[in-house]
Amino acid sequence: MERAEAAAGGGDLLLIPPNVRAVGSDRFALDFPVTTRPDQSGCARPTETHGAVTGSLAPDFRSDGAVDATFRLVVRRVDVDSRHRLMSVWSAWLEDAVSGDIRRCLGEAALAGIGRRLGLERPLPMSELMTAQFSWQKEGASSAPRATLLRPGMRVCAVDAVVDPRDQDKWYHPSTGPACAQLAQRPKGGLLFDAGLGRVPALTTVPKQAESRLVASWGEMPGVDHDSSKAGAFILRQPRGLPRSNKGGAVGPINQSLLIAANTGLSARVVLACANEDTEIEQFCLTGKLPEAGKPGTPTCVTDALRDPEVIADQQLGGPKPEPHQVEHNVKCFHFGVRGLVSAEYTVWAQKSPVDVAVGTTLGDLIDRFVAPPSGLPRIADNAVASPPNPDGWRAVDRLRLQRPFRGLLHPVDLSGAGAAALSLPLSPGDELSW
Repeated sequence: MERAEAAAGGGDLLLIPPNVRAVGSDRFALDFPVTTRPDQSGCARPTETHGAVTGSLAPDFRSDGAVDATFRLVVRRVDVDSRHRLMSVWSAWLEDAVSGDIRRCLGEAALAGIGRRLGLERPLPMSELMTAQFSWQKEGASSAPRATLLRPGMRVCAVDAVVDPRDQDKWYHPSTGPACAQLAQRPKGGLLFDAGLGRVPALTTVPKQAESRLVASWGEMPGVDHDSSKAGAFILRQPRGLPRSNKGGAVGPINQSLLIAANTGLSARVVLACANEDTEIEQFCLTGKLPEAGKPGTPTCVTDALRDPEVIADQQLGGPKPEPHQVEHNVKCFHFGVRGLVSAEYTVWAQKSPVDVAVGTTLGDLIDRFVAPPSGLPRIADNAVASPPNPDGWRAVDRLRLQRPFRGLLHPVDLSGAGAAALSLPLSPGDELSW
């Protein structure tokens, strides 16, 4: 980690991944391994420079005709401090390099793979880590995210409330606790909750008309029915608040935790972009499809999602076109019970023991589990209760060893330049901590 003042002119901290090297004082070089079978003629070491971006290819030809190569992208430091800006310069470079040697030598599939990895495999400001990993949408400094893109291996738990038999307008939570399942990747593609359930075919039926479907168990989620499940992404979308009773009628799905299954990357992007809009999300759930772009009344959030630089870059590489994108039942919504809440967590390792943490847990949050709580009464300021500073947590950073997965291997994270600010580092699935 390094101070962003030396890089992007901000007060944030940058997490520099192992594939990134500084080039002078104002540029970063990002390296991406690729394996392809190019036309070997003219593919020795092609280089393309367009604007402030340079792409170069260093191939290593193998005896089987394939090529292990490293693609290096050199960009300005100021262009990596946001995914949107980096993808914009990547899209501009692709457009200019349309007839160059690199595109011919690598092929569009390899370039598309690099584009999909740029968002995470770049110097990441600490404030954007959760956005990069889980597609959190920013609502402001004090607002909680409305939607989280779930990743395979995450544990998802649902708890429901039941109606009080003495008063139909009151609910209570049973004492049995939440029901949990793990999100798994199917060998033939797609996602499902609890891999064991994937061996039971036709366990559930799919309604003919799209709607937000009420489920009572993880066995009713898509992925169990082999004939109808095409869930490629799951999004957990939280409500603004839960009603205290059902006097106003039945509780609508929009007022509960929603699990939204999307069968394409584009539909998942649109759902995430529209996560803050109740009307649009409800319409997606009721129709099972996204509104057609370019028509009068198309929601702004849909238009913005289709204008994302990453979507544009995919188009330039012959990827899926965003228009038209009306696909029958490409979005399916699910909710638990009448007042259900769903939460997500993942596993990190502390002192060689697995620890489940909620999405958004920081390094300081985990350290607080293992150090003595600070003494003294809470400090009261601005009508809010705040705990006093924890010097034990700060001192723990000096002797802490953190390793983070990157491309299938654990790499040490150098926290020496971060100081106490490292306590605000969001944890990533698979992190290993020791001290």
